[in-house]
Amino acid sequence: MKKIFARAKNEEGSIMVIALLIMAVLTILGISAIDTSNIELLIAGNERVYKDNFYKAEAAVIAAAQILENMPAGELHPSAQNWINLEADAPTLDNLQLTSSAWSTGNLDSSTTDDIDLAGAQFTVVEETGPIDLLAPSNLHEYKIYGVYDSSLTPDGKDRGRVIIEIGYKRRF
Repeated sequence: MKKIFARAKNEEGSIMVIALLIMAVLTILGISAIDTSNIELLIAGNERVYKDNFYKAEAAVIAAAQILENMPAGELHPSAQNWINLEADAPTLDNLQLTSSAWSTGNLDSSTTDDIDLAGAQFTVVEETGPIDLLAPSNLHEYKIYGVYDSSLTPDGKDRGRVIIEIGYKRRF
């Protein structure tokens, strides 16, 4: 019995075991912190790409609204502009047929607008028909403006998502 207590009182080398355990715990904490930092960097990168895509689509919508504002009333009709559509003929956004002529990339052939660089974004305008007030000197025309940026259509071909923005626009003429 005395031998057992004598061995228990002998603490030579126990600090080495404790130090190794503490080092193992600190190593695991360090690896966890590195993994968390890498994931946070990926999240921040994805957020930056999404914001870039959003701002490009928003620029297309704002450009289209400005074009509608500056255009004479006689040119604001689907027969005069190929990117203005009637609601029945509007391009579908579900499958994003962005290559059709209903979408504009800012290279407009109208004499009232300058070419606009939308950095790959596109826009289209849908004219909604509403009730006509025969007593009013002019009619209120309502439009939906869609701005789309699809990164898979860019020259590098990398698909980094697509963003669609819709705004309403009204003009009386």
